Amino acid sequence: MSTMKILIVGSGAREDALCWKLSRSPLVKKLYCAPGNPGTARYAENVRPGDLSAGAIYDWAVNARPDLVVIGPEIYLAAGLSDMLTRAGIPAFGPSAAAAEIETSKVFAKQVMRKAKVPTATYQEVHDRKTGLRSLSSANFPVVLKMNNLAAGKGVRICHSLSEAEETICEFLPQCCEE
Repeated sequence: MSTMKILIVGSGAREDALCWKLSRSPLVKKLYCAPGNPGTARYAENVRPGDLSAGAIYDWAVNARPDLVVIGPEIYLAAGLSDMLTRAGIPAFGPSAAAAEIETSKVFAKQVMRKAKVPTATYQEVHDRKTGLRSLSSANFPVVLKMNNLAAGKGVRICHSLSEAEETICEFLPQCCEE
């Protein structure tokens, strides 16, 4: 039975849990975590490839040649790390950048759900403050406002009033609120 070198990409609790579980497998010879955290260091060797960009992690992986790379954070999936590794012949656990769009774009996810007739809340795509406030002027509050892009779990707000919604729009679209 052969053993594997595995790289886990990320620094959160998810990566800590993955390192813990994989460290228990007799099939795993060596675990790396990039960049990891103090928790992952209990089970894996934390490595810090360059600036931690998808390109830097790719370069590290091409040099270290792990048998598998498990990608946690969506930012690396959106940047195409899984695609790059696969092209280099390094197996990656994580969807392609195209497949990850369902996670990285709320608008794309809503369009997919609508096309597939999956029940979902109604939505409106807004690109500026004026249009956003116009559509919210007749809304029944509370409403949920979401950023379309990756926001590390901070791109959703439940707004209970029009003024709270306006503040959120200015936070999400600051270029639209500069006076």
